[in-house]
Order: sequence, then structure tokens, then C-alpha cells
Amino acid sequence: MTDPRSRQRGLGMPAASAQEDLEEGAIPPGTFVTPAQLLVNLSDYLAAGRTPGTTNDRAAFIAAAATGKKVFVPAGQYRFSGAGLDLSRPLFEAASRDDVDIILDAGGYFIDSNQQWLSMDIRGFNFSGVAGTYGGAVRNRFTGTNVQNEYIFSENRCIGYTGACVSHNSSDMPLWRVRDNYFQGANSTTSIGLAFPGGTDTDIISGNDFTLDAVHIQLGVGGNNAYPSDNSFLDFASGTTRVAL
Repeated sequence: MTDPRSRQRGLGMPAASAQEDLEEGAIPPGTFVTPAQLLVNLSDYLAAGRTPGTTNDRAAFIAAAATGKKVFVPAGQYRFSGAGLDLSRPLFEAASRDDVDIILDAGGYFIDSNQQWLSMDIRGFNFSGVAGTYGGAVRNRFTGTNVQNEYIFSENRCIGYTGACVSHNSSDMPLWRVRDNYFQGANSTTSIGLAFPGGTDTDIISGNDFTLDAVHIQLGVGGNNAYPSDNSFLDFASGTTRVAL
């Protein structure tokens, strides 16, 4: 399979340069890695004869993620109905948020885990709801310590979430990298852009646009050394109490 991305980290480089995209020890250090060793294409797992944006593609996402590799999602509309994906390493990258739309159930999530994450990388998606609203894009309900690797949410567009678009419940989960996203909640009474409780050491939240939420960024008591910078906080709704940070 030819890698359809020109910016895939680690292509044509020793495996050590792409280690964050691989299970530890999956490829011996110093060996040359090919695109096929780094990722799989969701197209290889989609049902034959599917109707884009209507056929439920959840099974294809599950099957592709089961390979343990990062999943590349090409341009198109994808209906995702049912429970969110519960993975130890959610790794998904789309062609572009202008070209890839994940359509979720009302109250639904794309990633909805209750376990410790080894890493996370979600980038390049547009998240929307089948009825105009959905719960959120990424949620981790695990409450223990979750100190493993970087957790990346980058270059996505989220419109219509009624809960928190990106959230976790861990007592300590540092190293989030939330960059260059667009957040627009369903309302200014329940919608939250980011909700990070507990330890937030070295979290970087930068270059994001927050446009309609009750709270744009929520950091719990006990959070430390989070670095929000160069974000825009806009309030599209009037007459309600809203909090930027």
C-alpha cells in the first residue's frame, strides 16, 4: 500500500525516528521502515457497496485499529454509530479536516475509553453529529494515573458537541498536545471545549479557536504547568454566563 500522506513522521527514516508510532519493540532499532509498517488505510476495511455518510463504518475503524498501527482515513464521509472506540493506543490521522467528516450519534463519541492510554494521536478530522449534535470527539473515563506518552489532538474541527469535546478523568495525565483545532459547541450552557482534571504537567494548548461553549478550557483544581497560548476565545451566543479558561 502506498502511503497517501506526504507528512507521515518517520517515513524513509530508521525505526528509532518513528518510535512514537510503533509499539515498543515492534521493529528492531536501526532497521529501515516502510509506510506499510507504520500505518494501515481505512479504505481496506470498509464494507463493499457502502453509502458514504450513511452506512455505519464503526466495524471498519475497529478492524483497522486492531492491527496496532496508526490508521489513515482518506477523504470522505464516515458514519460512526454505536459505542466509542476503547483502545490503549488511539492513533488516527485523516487527510484533512476539510475532507474527512466523522458523523456521530447524538450523545456519541468517536473515542470513549476506560483504560490507561499508552499514547494518543487524533488529527485532521471534522467531527459532526447526524442530528446536528453529538457528545464529544474524545473521552477517557479512566480515573487512575495515566502517565505514559504524548496525547495529541491536532488540526481537527469540532462542531455541535453537547458535552466536552476532548476530556479525561485521570488523576494525573500530563503531556497533552492540543494544537490548531477549531471548537464550536452546540450551546453555551453544557458544551465544554477541553476538560482536563488533575495533573496537567507540560500540557500545551495552542493555536486553537474556541467559539461557542459554556467553558472553553476547564482545568481541574490541582492542575499544574499547563501552557495555553495563542488561542482565540469568542462567544457566539449572548445572554449566558461563559468562561474562557
